[in-house]
Amino acid sequence: MRQLAAHHLDLIKLVLNSYGGKATADQIQQALVPDVIRDDWKKWWETARREMKKDGHFIVPLKKTEPVVFQEQETSLQTRLMTNFRAAKGLKRVAVVGELSKSASDLTDKQAAAGEIIAALNTDIVSHQRTQPASHWRPFSRATNCAKSSECRRRPTKSPPRKSGRRTSSSVR
Repeated sequence: MRQLAAHHLDLIKLVLNSYGGKATADQIQQALVPDVIRDDWKKWWETARREMKKDGHFIVPLKKTEPVVFQEQETSLQTRLMTNFRAAKGLKRVAVVGELSKSASDLTDKQAAAGEIIAALNTDIVSHQRTQPASHWRPFSRATNCAKSSECRRRPTKSPPRKSGRRTSSSVR
């Protein structure tokens, strides 16, 4: 059984089948630790999550408390992510756009996905500008810009200045 630990998807499929096709991360962990996974569970789980997200048989939720689901019929990554985007409402869409941007290179039709996302976010921005304070709709604007670029890159963050007053090479511009 420990040899199966290296085959993340097969092992998770086995666990999910024993739970009727779906189980939460906690249930999966309880089934595998310490008998099968003796080493770092978090590292193993993150690797397994990445593999499941790319595989078309698993539905991997954003929330840890929701179950991972195995489905016999494979669904493309783009279909799954766009379904999640359409189902998300409000600021939750921003989180889904983040997931989409991480997988942008694996999407089959980036133009169609970006077009749908931009149109939906622009509608949301207009709606939220009327009903919410400005601080609540800024993330939509950022997500729209991210979708337009087709791959969202993190902006470098500035290090806070040192309290000693000394300048370091990272604080000099």
